[in-house]
Amino acid sequence: MAVERETIKAGLRVEGLRETQRAFRNLDKQASAEARTKSQEIANKMAGYIRKAVPGGDRRYAVIAESVKSGRDRVPVVRIGGRVNPRVSGGGGPGNLIIGMEFGADQAGPNAWRFPARTPRKGRGNEGYWIFPEAKRRQREIIKLWFDAMNPIIRRWSN
Repeated sequence: MAVERETIKAGLRVEGLRETQRAFRNLDKQASAEARTKSQEIANKMAGYIRKAVPGGDRRYAVIAESVKSGRDRVPVVRIGGRVNPRVSGGGGPGNLIIGMEFGADQAGPNAWRFPARTPRKGRGNEGYWIFPEAKRRQREIIKLWFDAMNPIIRRWSN
């Protein structure tokens, strides 16, 4: 039986990111590994912020919080959901809960009994309850940490 997975991708526009990523392609494997290690440290920090922002009182939020993990890449990556375990009553795991618990459901629709009310519209999507607001709140800090960590690596290894 195939496991159903939900993924949320948040594209951030960061000035200078493409140029920095292009510079990474010219680095050797050791420099790339160093960049991945530093980025994962920053992603661990962001994952911690998201876990701390989890609302209390509902087992579903706790299940999602347990699935928040950092990824290893040259840019900070945080993965949420996707794991089969832990589960909540009814068999749903984090991948099944993430969209409804973050953005809510139309209270006149079929999932109204399952999820909180839909969050207000913001841009091309919805605002979110805790993941996206926390990511937005921490965005400048994470970007600064990343550039501060990557610039010395690029300078050191590109000469």
